[in-house]
Amino acid sequence: MNLTIKNSFIIVLLSLGSATAITACCMSKQQKYRTLRLTHNTPLVSISSEQNRRDSMEDRHLIDPEKSVFGVFDGHGGSEAVNHVTQTFNDQFKRNNDDLGQTLESIELDIKQKNIEMSGTTAIVAHIKDSKATIANIGDSRAILIRNNQVLEKTVDHKPNLPSEKERIEKAGGKVFNTKYLILDHWRIGNEYINLSMSRALGDHHLKEMPDFRGLIATPEISQWPLQKKDIIVLASDGVWDGIALNEPNEAVAKIIADTRTKKNLSDAATLQQAAKMISTQAKRKTLDNITAMILYFDE
Repeated sequence: MNLTIKNSFIIVLLSLGSATAITACCMSKQQKYRTLRLTHNTPLVSISSEQNRRDSMEDRHLIDPEKSVFGVFDGHGGSEAVNHVTQTFNDQFKRNNDDLGQTLESIELDIKQKNIEMSGTTAIVAHIKDSKATIANIGDSRAILIRNNQVLEKTVDHKPNLPSEKERIEKAGGKVFNTKYLILDHWRIGNEYINLSMSRALGDHHLKEMPDFRGLIATPEISQWPLQKKDIIVLASDGVWDGIALNEPNEAVAKIIADTRTKKNLSDAATLQQAAKMISTQAKRKTLDNITAMILYFDE
């Protein structure tokens, strides 16, 4: 489904008791925030998603209650690739025996085979099983694990200036450069005419065929995080992390949640929803980008 709807998204809930999913599409302005208890063995989930001041909404999110899979995807260059990822993810996950890495690799191949060339997307996905979170990361969306109000774990953004990524790209023959604006660094892969701010992405096959983009890959980075009761995982697009604070954005998000939970138990859906809303409200003050934040609270 291809839609351009300002300041809106939808949560489509399809048969919670079976192999189903909730995906993002189009929602009224009054429904930017939503908190859900899907089944007794899944975390309490709160979602905040806003177009903000961009011309289109290219963020998407995914929830599969049967498999306990949660994801945020930040599209670019249009919505074709990000829509394909969210629409095919659940079937691909089953076909690949619940393996996140293989699932994303299969989706990347499928995008290429279907000639979806002119757009791409990040992916930050969590699979919860046996008191453990398996996190798959492609691009510059991010996940953090909060325990006792402290950031315990975080994924690494795949940015072109990350030393390991820069070395890999340049060895492959790609170009990394800094489009510095005033005092701020803006590192890119590509050239002055067409470039990306991330070093990994699903899709973008028109770019991956260009010499300057050699080293732009879709290989996911996989992390394993043991979970305890009352842990919190936040999955969010880069609009959240770039907008929430110039320094220490992870800690800023953790503080917002901590401040919210001092007033009321996070097990209360309205309280968790307020935390997601506060994250979104604070982030959009300093960014034009789409904003999507998903909070998972493990209260059982």
